[in-house]
Amino acid sequence: MNRSRRCRAVWALVIAGALAAGGSLSASQDATAPELKAAFLLNFARFTIWPDNALPIGAPLMFCVSGDDRIADAIEELARRQQIQDRAILVHRVKADVAAVCHLLYSSAGQLGRDRPLLRTLAASPVLTVSDSPEFTKAGGIVNFYVDNGKMRFAMNPKAAERAQLKISSKLLNLARIVKDVSNAFDS
Repeated sequence: MNRSRRCRAVWALVIAGALAAGGSLSASQDATAPELKAAFLLNFARFTIWPDNALPIGAPLMFCVSGDDRIADAIEELARRQQIQDRAILVHRVKADVAAVCHLLYSSAGQLGRDRPLLRTLAASPVLTVSDSPEFTKAGGIVNFYVDNGKMRFAMNPKAAERAQLKISSKLLNLARIVKDVSNAFDS
């Protein structure tokens, strides 16, 4: 599948996920940035497998959000109407000291400086780390939102996912811009 078909496919997944959740998104242009990011986050979780010891059968998925209540609200709205892999979705607005309960951690760009120690601590933990901070994936984060030609895209760092013991579906990896991380980049 060529890149433009893959991009259309991911947009279809995002919109389908939002619509399946009962959202009122008629087209991607009608979605706010927080709603679009929330739909992406849910789809990232759909295409990720956590180790059994990190996510036992029947346990809910814990989505943690640091620094952006609008995204937390949008995830909560979508989560009211859907599950992922037969699991409930719980949303927790976090401070740096409670992220150990997270399966997915979204850290807004404005929070990254404060969250760097947390991200260093989580580097080998089974937590899908996501941000919209520039260079996040190069620094060891797993997923990074970015805007290209006015469209939201995402980059992924497969080595960081591997360190976190997460298995990311090849379907999702094929849609991402793949980046290599730089060791010790979070130390600055």
